Amino acid sequence: MLRYGVFVVIAGGLVLAFTFGARQSFGLYLSPIGADLGWSIGIMSFALAIQSLFWGLGQPFFGWIADRFGTGRTLVIGAAIYAAGLFYASRMETPEDAYLSLGLLVGLGAAGCGMPIVMTAVARAFPRERHPLVMALTATGVSLGQFFVTPAAPVIIEAYGWRAGLLGLMGLIGLVVLLALVLRSRPATPMRAMEADQSLREALTEAWGHSGYLLLTAGFFVCGFHVQFIVTHLPNFIAECGLPATTGGWAISAIGIFNLIGTTAAGFLGGRYRKKYLLSILYALRALMFAVYAFTPVTTTTTLIFAAGLGLAWLSTVPLTSALVGQIFGIRYLGTLFGIVFLSHQAGSFLGAWLGGYVFDLTGSYDTIWLINIGLGVFAAIIHLPIADKPIVRPLAQPA
Repeated sequence: MLRYGVFVVIAGGLVLAFTFGARQSFGLYLSPIGADLGWSIGIMSFALAIQSLFWGLGQPFFGWIADRFGTGRTLVIGAAIYAAGLFYASRMETPEDAYLSLGLLVGLGAAGCGMPIVMTAVARAFPRERHPLVMALTATGVSLGQFFVTPAAPVIIEAYGWRAGLLGLMGLIGLVVLLALVLRSRPATPMRAMEADQSLREALTEAWGHSGYLLLTAGFFVCGFHVQFIVTHLPNFIAECGLPATTGGWAISAIGIFNLIGTTAAGFLGGRYRKKYLLSILYALRALMFAVYAFTPVTTTTTLIFAAGLGLAWLSTVPLTSALVGQIFGIRYLGTLFGIVFLSHQAGSFLGAWLGGYVFDLTGSYDTIWLINIGLGVFAAIIHLPIADKPIVRPLAQPA
């Protein structure tokens, strides 16, 4: 069982590396595509905002498929849609093409092979007490994707053009189908009679009536806003400050590599300390780093220091949030319940990508959106404190 679990963690990490690595390189395509097709930053920002929205809207549905039919089939469907979207994007000529390809199709595809799907497979391969650590180790795959895929994007774009770059990403997503053979987890088998009797509707009613679930959902909205604003607009912010385009690529890469440390540490600490307090600390640190970086002179050195610091608090929220959902409600409907929390994350991502481009086109500056990021970080740090994080105890069903 342990050997199988190790393979699940490795395969899950690679799925996240490929899917998130491709996704987090899209910000580096904004300027080249805009220059080639004569589009404003707002057009591509809106396409990526649509992507984030449909990624979120599709997540509960694909989570339900994974809960009902297993992870492997879900990953294959998601990867096929994702790859089709990238192929379409490589041939786009109009803003409508971008909205349908990079927006709708890539968004739905990412939902089918995203974090909740992978984390559900990992949770089912290990006992509950190991969930924070193994989920954190799996989430480090996102960092590997940022470190290896993102820095390659500007090099490939300069050498072969942005269309060839998108086709390369399509090939990378195709590898997810092979990894699905390892992550072919079946629906969870409940250990208690009452869990076997609980329907999906009852599980949803239970979750929506739990204040902790609502607060986690609100907090993950902030995480999505932060992450999507950074991956979409940090390269352009850096360029506007007069630094070379390669600095943007290395900044995103630095976030990824330091996220390896931060996420692993979060998983280790999550097994020893209350997860809600760790989440509050992470959001408070984000707010502080945004305030210092955005409103002091921006140089290559300060940018890389900021990226390293942000990496420590980057996706450390993911294993803590997903493990907390499983801790409170169990794993039978984890794909669906965490999928809904992730929908909130993607609603935040939509606003982070779109509002960043809208404010920049309107004012010619990112100052206002930086202030919004700071305020949201403080808000998230506060609302995690009162979360009721004790596991729900359901009475055992009585035999007939």
